[in-house]
Amino acid sequence: MVDIMTTSTNIYNSGDYLKQLYNNFRSKELEQNAIIGNGISTYIIAACLEYRNESFVIFSNNQEIKLPSIMHLQYDNNEELELYKKIFHIDNIKDFIIHVKVGYRYHSDIYKNPTWRMLCDYLSKQNRKKESSSMNSLNSDYHCLDLVKICKLLIERYKNKVILFDKEINVNDYTQVYDTMGLLYNIEKHEFKYYLVYESNDIKNYSYVYDCNNNTIKRYTKTTTEYIKKPKDKNSIELTNYYDEFCVYRINNICLIGRYATGTQTKQKDIIDYLIKNKGNVKYL
Repeated sequence: MVDIMTTSTNIYNSGDYLKQLYNNFRSKELEQNAIIGNGISTYIIAACLEYRNESFVIFSNNQEIKLPSIMHLQYDNNEELELYKKIFHIDNIKDFIIHVKVGYRYHSDIYKNPTWRMLCDYLSKQNRKKESSSMNSLNSDYHCLDLVKICKLLIERYKNKVILFDKEINVNDYTQVYDTMGLLYNIEKHEFKYYLVYESNDIKNYSYVYDCNNNTIKRYTKTTTEYIKKPKDKNSIELTNYYDEFCVYRINNICLIGRYATGTQTKQKDIIDYLIKNKGNVKYL
């Protein structure tokens, strides 16, 4: 004969049941994610979490959101374009497609395709190597999404999710904390400074041009020039870049993600692939 009361007591006193009960309680109590940041990565993460039907709040330091002059999101095929349409909740996603032409300046001319010599000269003046280059795998003509234009929509869409903070955040109040600023954990970073100057450039019909000459210029757009060294006779904005391979760092419920938090060359496509497709290099601290 089976003792029903004893059997029930054993089940309810088992470690597995208590652990499950505790996890169920915590999952209901901690229903929100937190995103720390104030840049494009912040709002890309927000869009991915909404796509995953997860709630979130955004902790911002109330600084002005500085969008770059160019930021592109490439897609490999129509299936991936359809995925981005769903992630960003943009029905007219094709209106955000732009045609990009990349040029390479060598001496006084601009070329559609760089030679190996041009590529080496471009990287050597920055003390870089090919593996750390972001020159679109030498893809000089492609279609992509205008991520700056998309991000402006996301900033407006999620403005009511923003919480201004000036003190420490209790990470235990949230299921996951996505730190894009590196406030919660300090990773050793190999930084490269460059300097942005707003000025007009004649780059013909190219979207932007890499400078492969032996000088201090990195890249041109029609309205900006990026310098490797601070120009003495021009007003410039100091910016930081990283060239280490993309990586996400995790510690407990904290996820360090984005170039400023991880010190890696993170593209927005990397963030989407990690959050939606579970792809990417992850290191546990």
